[in-house]
Amino acid sequence: MRLLLFSCLVLIHGIASGQDSSLVTWHSPTTVRLGNVQAGERKQAVFEFSHSAPKPLVIDNVRTTCGCTAPEWPEEPLAPGIRRRIRVVFEGTTRGPFRRMIKVYFSGQRQAEKLYLEGFVE
Repeated sequence: MRLLLFSCLVLIHGIASGQDSSLVTWHSPTTVRLGNVQAGERKQAVFEFSHSAPKPLVIDNVRTTCGCTAPEWPEEPLAPGIRRRIRVVFEGTTRGPFRRMIKVYFSGQRQAEKLYLEGFVE
C-alpha cells in the first residue's frame, strides 16, 4: 500500500513539474474579436509578443484550424525583449459565428501558445 501511494505521489509530481512555463509574453490580447464579417471579406488580426528566454527564440510553426485563416510570422531568430508580431488574415465563407484557434510553436517550449479569432460571418 505504501509503495502504491509513493508511486502515485512520484507520478503526480512528475506530471506537475513537467508542465512548460511560457517563455512568451503577449502584449496584445490573445483573443481578437473581429465582429461582423461579410462572407468573402478579409479581416486582419495582429498578435504582438516578446520573450524572456536567455537566447534567441525561433517560431517553429504556426498552425490554424481552418483554411480560412492564414498566418504570417517572422522566421528569423527573435532576440530577447524585442517585440515581434504574428499577423493572421481571416476570410470567412461559412455564415454564422466562428472561433478559430491558432497554435504557435516556439523552439524550447513543448506546449503551443494558443491564440483565437472570434466573430460572425454575415
